[in-house]
Formats: sequence, C-alpha cells, structure tokens
Amino acid sequence: MASQTDILPSDKIGDWLVSLGMVTRRQLAAALELSEAKACDLQQALLDQRFVTAEELNGASRLQRLLSSVGALAEFPVEEDVLPLIPEPVARQKAVLPLMKVGERLAVVYGREASGTVRDHDVKLLDQVSHLTGLLVVGVGLSRELVLDAIDPIYGRNSAKGLMDAALKLSGTLGESRVKEASAIDRPSEDGDAPIVELVNQILGKAIDSGASDLHLEPFEQKLEARLRIDGVLHTVMVFPKQVESAVISRVKILCDMNIAERRRPQDGRFSVRHQGQKIDFRVAVIACHWGEKVVMRLLRPKTISLGLEALGFSTDDLTRLTPYINAPNGIMLVTGPTGSGKTSTLYASLAAMDKHSDSIVTIEDPVEFPVEGITQIQANAKIGLTFAAALRTILRLDPDTIMLGEIRDKETGEIAIEAALTGHMVLSTLHTNSTVETVGRLIDMGIPPYMVSATLLCVVAQRLVRKICRGCYQEYPADREEKAFLGKLPGEAITLARGAGCEICNGTGFKGQLGVFEILEVTRRIKELINQQASSIAMLDAACEGGMLTLLDDGKRKVLARQTSVDEIVRVLGSGLKDE
Repeated sequence: MASQTDILPSDKIGDWLVSLGMVTRRQLAAALELSEAKACDLQQALLDQRFVTAEELNGASRLQRLLSSVGALAEFPVEEDVLPLIPEPVARQKAVLPLMKVGERLAVVYGREASGTVRDHDVKLLDQVSHLTGLLVVGVGLSRELVLDAIDPIYGRNSAKGLMDAALKLSGTLGESRVKEASAIDRPSEDGDAPIVELVNQILGKAIDSGASDLHLEPFEQKLEARLRIDGVLHTVMVFPKQVESAVISRVKILCDMNIAERRRPQDGRFSVRHQGQKIDFRVAVIACHWGEKVVMRLLRPKTISLGLEALGFSTDDLTRLTPYINAPNGIMLVTGPTGSGKTSTLYASLAAMDKHSDSIVTIEDPVEFPVEGITQIQANAKIGLTFAAALRTILRLDPDTIMLGEIRDKETGEIAIEAALTGHMVLSTLHTNSTVETVGRLIDMGIPPYMVSATLLCVVAQRLVRKICRGCYQEYPADREEKAFLGKLPGEAITLARGAGCEICNGTGFKGQLGVFEILEVTRRIKELINQQASSIAMLDAACEGGMLTLLDDGKRKVLARQTSVDEIVRVLGSGLKDE
C-alpha cells in the first residue's frame, strides 16, 4: 500500500489551498504578485485580496499539519461534531471521510482514481457530499484503499465516545445481515448516485426485504428513527443523526411529487420502485409534529392479491359459509376491522374468486392499491369532486355486475350502495367496526333505515391479523393450566401447542408471516328480524352464535389448537375475552 506521505500535496500553503479547491490557480498567481510588490508573505496577500478568511487559512494550515504528522489516516483526530454529517454506510459506499471544519467549509478525505489526477468523478463526489451536509466541501484525494481502511477505526472510535446516535445504525432488531445496499432499489433517479439518494434507497430496500407492511420515519429531538411494521408489530431498525433528517424527508417528498417547501400542512402521495424485478408501490403520508415531520409509508405488494381466500386463513368451514355470498347475484357483503387488518386483501381475494370473463366488475378505491387485469378500477379523488358516492352514482349507468367500494364512509355512499344492491348488483365494501354485529348499528347510525339494511345485507366478515409461528424454529410443547383454561379445556386434558424458539429466519421473534382470524355473520331470517326490531348488539350476537357463528376469539382459539399461532398472540390482538363471559 502506498504511504500516506507519498500522496499528500506539497507543504507550500498556496499549493495546498489550490489542492483543497479553496483558491484557484489564477487567484494564487495574483496573490503571489501582490506579495512580491508589497514585500509581504503569501498568507497576508491572500487575506488582503479576500480570497480566503483568516479562519479558513488557519484551518487549512492546521489540517495540513495534522495530515503530515499523524502516522496513519485512521489515527486522524476527527472532530466529533463533523463525523455525524456523513453516515457510515455513505462513507463506506463513497470512500469519503469528514475530517474537520475549515472556517465555513467541511474538509473531507476521499478515495481518488488510480491516476491521482483530479477528474470529473472527484468534483461530482464533493458536490454530492456538499448536498448531503449542506456545507461547502473541500477535499483531499488519497488512495481509495487508504480511505476505506480508515473507516472502521474512525467510526468505531467515535461511537465508543458516545456518538452511536449520531452515526447510522444498521444492526437493529432485524440483524445487520438483512440489510441490503442501495443497489437493492433499481429505480432510476435524476439525482444519480447522490449519497442522500442512496441512503433513502437503503431504507426502502430494508423495508422491502424485511416484508414490512409499513415504514415510519419518526423525528425526535436528537435523531430520526426508521421503524418497520413487520407482521403487525413495529420495530426500530435504523437511527439517523438529526442532521440528515431534512434531506431524507425532502428526498421522500420529491419521490412523491410533494411540495418540499411545505412543512406545516399534511401531504400525501405515492411512488413506485423496482426491487429484484418486482414493482413495489409506496403510499405516503407526511404530517408536521413537535420535532419535525413524520412520514408513514404503506408498502403495497401486487403479489398479495394472488393469494386465495384459503391462503389468507379462511378454514374449509369458513369458505363453505362464505362462497355462496361471494357468488350471489345481488346484495351487500361487508368486511370490517381496523386499519391494517387485511380487509383489502380479503376483498381482492373475493373478486379473484368471481368470474371476470362473464361479469363486469368495477371498483372504486382511494387509492387503487393493486392493478388487476380484467377489472375496471376507478381512483376516487375528492379534490375534483369524484367522491365514493359520486363515482358510485356514475358507474351504476355503466352496466356493472359487481361493484367493490373501498369503504362506506357516510350516509350518501351507504344509500347509493343499498340502491345498487336493490337494483340487481353485488356490492362488496369495507367498514371500520370491531365486530360483525356492530356493523349493523354503524349503518343505522349513519341514517340508513333498518329495513333497508335487512333487505340488502347478505353477510359481514370481521377480521384481524395474527402472527404465524415461524416454521424455522417451530417447537411443540404441552399446554399449561392457564393455556388450557383460556382454550376452554379441562386441566387433565392432554393438549399440545406450538411456539417459535427464535431463529435467524424470524429475527428471534418466533413468528414469521400472518394469517387472518375471522368472524362471519350470515344475515339469516332471524338476524333480519332483529335488525328490523333494532335489537341490541348483544341480542344479535347471541342469535348468531346460536346459529353456528364463531366469534373472532373462537376462531383465534381454533387456530391456536391447530398450532398455527400462540395463546399470547391471540391475547395480544383480541384480548382474553373475559369481559364477554
């Protein structure tokens, strides 16, 4: 390896300033001419001509002395307040290290091309670092090998001094081996390979590779955290220095065509990336909060819609009950549950079970999450007056057989959906309620008459998502007394359950993947009578259970006994059910 002193500039201050890019050759010549005319030293001439400030001149001299005196670059006394300006992954990717402030500039050392001459690559790299840090950058070009060898000891040394929060940490809950480099995102960008672009690409790549459903960028007083919702649970996986927060969020806004100057009003948008040949859509929402702007991205994977109802967790008995309603010529089928409970996947899987060749299927969504061939999909847009109700009113004139509504949000939309069902159309939609029987009360509270609800509602599916036991560390064990009591079994019964011990596949959680827990309310003649009588939810639940309906908790227990999930996971998602006894 070439020695460091072999490739440092000469010790002449003028040549040193030129090599740093702080003055030009023409400015140096003018300063030399002035120093000869006034019989003063070169430094004074540079100051008199205002080519540099005294602070910059002192900083450049100190940098030169330090580089000449330290035995190796790894021993350079890097200033702690400048190291966080370039996160470690970017430093490693670009072979660039921040060294110190030189006046109003940031001095860096970077890996130069083998020829040792200044090339367009060098200028471009320094511009990228300037864009990332928000500072004017001057650089010393050394061999790339020399710079890369210094990254581990310099970042490791300063981390030990308490800068762990200042450097980007990639060894989070999911494990460092799961992190993909920026090249994991092969979406072309106008910004080329700028460091901040690579940094955002790395975040997106990790979210995709981890199978996350949501990505949160949350600002705090001293840091920006990246959190991933994996199998329904949030994990903090990356921590950024506060200095890169603005650049990271601005990059996300640019991807979504948002206004990067607007930091007070909420904004939303979407963008797509290609990852390992697959297109992934990101639905993005940004809102101002106390420490900055919070960004939440929903990852939409087209492969999700290829799953059938059975793959989503519906049992054979569930499918036997549900299939007649999916294939009904008219009526309303509703899927309910909180945000993130898999309602949209169930609707798409239901549409996939229909005959798209013989029937005209139209959807109204906000947004259109998954393009599906053979289905007419309409994007609702309230800004131009294309609400769910307005779009639904229009498509009734387009001769549809089946209509899927993203959500019934208000009385107007509900009334038009019921009108569509009464006039011979099958309507599928979602509603935000906690159980099937509460859906009836919600519709009536919207202002829809009970007799209209009972005349059109065919069935309601309530659902939640629970984590599946990881198959890589699957273990069977005998249930204890408390678990038997929860499952309604006698203490003396021999019950075998399963759990995950934790492995590399599931990142030590014991769970990998999700499945649905369902409650299917069939609107029988007895349920219709109770709807017309505006009976209580409790009376309706009792009648449904007498008719054979399994509640969410019942289905959860059934999946525990099938060793698909655990008692603790069911309690986490659904509760213990004691209040219902």
